[in-house]
Amino acid sequence: MGELSQYTLGSGHLHIQEFTTLPTDWDDFFSSTDNLIGRIKGGASIEYTTEKYADEDDLGYVVIEDITKEKVILKTGVMTWDGDTLAKLCTTARTTTAADGTTTVKIGGLGNQTNTRWVIGFEHKDRNLRVIIVGRNTEGFTFDFKQDSATVIDCQFRAEASDSEGTLIIMQDLRKCPVLKSLAIGTLTLTPAFSPFIKSYTAATTNATDTITAVAKTGTDTVAILNGETPVTSGAAATWATGDNDVTVSVTRGTTVYTYDITVTKS
Repeated sequence: MGELSQYTLGSGHLHIQEFTTLPTDWDDFFSSTDNLIGRIKGGASIEYTTEKYADEDDLGYVVIEDITKEKVILKTGVMTWDGDTLAKLCTTARTTTAADGTTTVKIGGLGNQTNTRWVIGFEHKDRNLRVIIVGRNTEGFTFDFKQDSATVIDCQFRAEASDSEGTLIIMQDLRKCPVLKSLAIGTLTLTPAFSPFIKSYTAATTNATDTITAVAKTGTDTVAILNGETPVTSGAAATWATGDNDVTVSVTRGTTVYTYDITVTKS
């Protein structure tokens, strides 16, 4: 198979939202800043452990070894936080906000436990690797007020089954996707800023035309651009109609296709 050359360095972002069902669009989940639990420090780790039952007959002919329990813990440190953050980290936390803006958090009392479960997603800073669990912070948390560094809440989320199959970890590895190295539409501002692993963008223009330039990260991949139903060659101009114009950019490698959607609004 050859030696793998892909590697991942650095930390990322932690997203969290209340679990009822799993998100239908993970790109939307990870592109939202509203569900950020806070900026994290010290990275994040996933720990998967098992308990096993093992036995064998007296002569060693029959060996039994079965996994009887699985445990997944996501650990991280939250550096930017407030009272609402604590409510997500503790099953007995209650948060109230007074008329003057004072936020009061009460923690403790077993009768105050909630059964709220959370979708917790870690996305690497390069946006090419994602780890998702559903669970709660049942392991408690620790935070120290130190003189010479920010106060970081060290917390642990224990995963629970997220579907009928008993799935504890969902991992999305985007590092083999055929993606763009760069995408530009004239001098227009793309929102959000271009990243190879963000698929959806908006832009606004008053121009009749703008040049679309899309370059694949891997030179052997092919790029196709459509302005509505009209093909556009990379480096050529697209003509805009008044209102929303739907641009799709597809990067193809064999049978694998990675597609970007850009809505260009001409006023």
